[in-house]
Amino acid sequence: MGAYPLALLLFLSGHAQAHPLDVGLLDVRDGSGRISVSLQLNPLEAARLAEIALPPPVNWVSVFEPRIFFATLGKAAPRLDGQDCPWRNPRVRRESGAEGAVIRVSAQAVCPEGKNERAGSFSLPLPLLEKATGGFRVIAKIELMGKVSSSVGNRERPFVASSPGFGAFVALGAEHIGLARGQWFGESGLRLPEGLDHILFVIALVLGSLSWLNALKAVTGFTLGHSLTLLLSSFGWLSAPARFVESGIAFSIACTAMLVLLGKRNAHSWKLAAVFGLVHGLGFASALRDLNLSRGSLVEGVFGFNLGVELAQLVIALLVLGIFLVLATKSAAAHWITLKVSASAIALSGVYWAFERMFA
Repeated sequence: MGAYPLALLLFLSGHAQAHPLDVGLLDVRDGSGRISVSLQLNPLEAARLAEIALPPPVNWVSVFEPRIFFATLGKAAPRLDGQDCPWRNPRVRRESGAEGAVIRVSAQAVCPEGKNERAGSFSLPLPLLEKATGGFRVIAKIELMGKVSSSVGNRERPFVASSPGFGAFVALGAEHIGLARGQWFGESGLRLPEGLDHILFVIALVLGSLSWLNALKAVTGFTLGHSLTLLLSSFGWLSAPARFVESGIAFSIACTAMLVLLGKRNAHSWKLAAVFGLVHGLGFASALRDLNLSRGSLVEGVFGFNLGVELAQLVIALLVLGIFLVLATKSAAAHWITLKVSASAIALSGVYWAFERMFA
């Protein structure tokens, strides 16, 4: 009986995207007595936040500029040392980005006299995150009076601030693979998290392990590979077309599950996990790279993000491995059936994603 709910959940994953990390990139910097703020968004996300019907009409950015600004930055003003800094000179424009068109929302914040002459505590409420999809977040680079910091805002934390960003990047890593409660529950109840592809990959790694130790080695090997390419890509030393990266991620999921189906379960699975981790690491790098963080902040972000990934993977791995070990002690037949059905569903999901990402 236990195999069928799990199989249903896994087959439903075919409707999920392979690597759907949606981000808004926020740049905050001071100059000429004002604080300049620039937010980069995907056009579809900008239109959705502004409640503009899809597909948007021709010249929709110029026509709906006030609405777009209000829906993204205009609802709340930045705060410096606890005092509001009203917006001035709002602007919305369409630009060409590295992977297609983007919408850039910008404005200047005018702080009380004297406040902008030192690096105080800066925060920017982002009410737009309260109505954003579960996987959407805003990654911010904040540069005030020569001090550079990073911050991450999401639906559970709808603001960015100039406080140290390490903890926020750890949380981002955990959320990247669907560990946050808000990714599983919405207004309509239970839902599939947007990081489901990563969860299925971790499950496939666990299915290919023979023991608790091998499962730990597999997820850690994956994180090491993930960390290496993420760091290299973030520094601009390594790059690959997004379509091939996303298809490669999906292929790694399918391949790992197929090895389980073929009975290739051994103590060296961590080596394969590390190789596939090299591919997965390219998936998040573009967000950090586009943010133009300082090298110190970039290293902090990569380390914090991967620490969050590792902790979340361990939680998932221990839970899944525990379930299968209990099944093995109760019924060898139930264990075998659940293993094969789960691996089959994961393999089919990976194949579906690979073709969808390559040819969509």
